[in-house]
Amino acid sequence: MIRRRALPTLLIFVACVIAGCGSGEPTLVADTEGVYLDLGQLHYQIQLSRQLNPADPEDVAYLRGLSPADAHLSARQAFFAVWIRVENRTDRAQQPAQSFEVADTRGNVYRPLFPDATNLLAYRSQGVPAHSKIPAPGSLAESSPTQGSVLLFKVDVAAYDNRPLTLTIANPASGQSGHADLDV
Repeated sequence: MIRRRALPTLLIFVACVIAGCGSGEPTLVADTEGVYLDLGQLHYQIQLSRQLNPADPEDVAYLRGLSPADAHLSARQAFFAVWIRVENRTDRAQQPAQSFEVADTRGNVYRPLFPDATNLLAYRSQGVPAHSKIPAPGSLAESSPTQGSVLLFKVDVAAYDNRPLTLTIANPASGQSGHADLDV
């Protein structure tokens, strides 16, 4: 009888050891989307990533507010989007990361495009209030299907052959960088 009661406790303990429960170490590398990266006082989660189609009505909204030069694609380029969520679980406002890069396995690096304020779905590096998040609660981006703010990239189509693509987030406030493989 005692062994039967001890088994669930033992299983929980083993699961915590395997998952790293209580390790106190920040997560700075993720093998997939959905894992929280712990950079300083903020927690970054990649919600989704995918290629965008400028002719698709849904995707047009993500591309709104790009300059004419940024909106132009050559025959060898494509738009790529990464939806991100940033959580501040502290009692003080925090400054989120401003530096993002997507790299392929051949070392090609792509930096985000920043649309103007008409794009209500785009990631903005503005202070995150205490116990709040990006996208802001009640915003269009937060109520979208991904529940994340979008980072836009213009990539070479060949990058899709050089996977996995890796997103790097650098948080200057903490001096830390995190990396996540993207599910293209």
